[in-house]
Amino acid sequence: MLIPLFGVDLGGTRDIAAVFAAFLFIVFIFWHMNLHYMNVAFAVFGYRVFTVEAATARREDAPTRGVVVLSKRNSIAAGTQINGIRLSDTVFVEKE
Repeated sequence: MLIPLFGVDLGGTRDIAAVFAAFLFIVFIFWHMNLHYMNVAFAVFGYRVFTVEAATARREDAPTRGVVVLSKRNSIAAGTQINGIRLSDTVFVEKE
């Protein structure tokens, strides 16, 4: 987001440090806004982003919570059980 507004010449160590600090700032913002799954690398590898309601327990009347699932599927049907790797509290990557 900041890169188009951030003109820099990489001629000196101060300029390189400024670019590195801007990059860290962007990573920090994306991580704390829980947007780290919005990543070009996931798109390149064919992952799609789904928001699903997941049960918090195995009971029928258990409460649900919204989570983000990164998957290579085209869609996720209701009631599908997904085996995934947790990236954060609400973001999962489906195992192949």
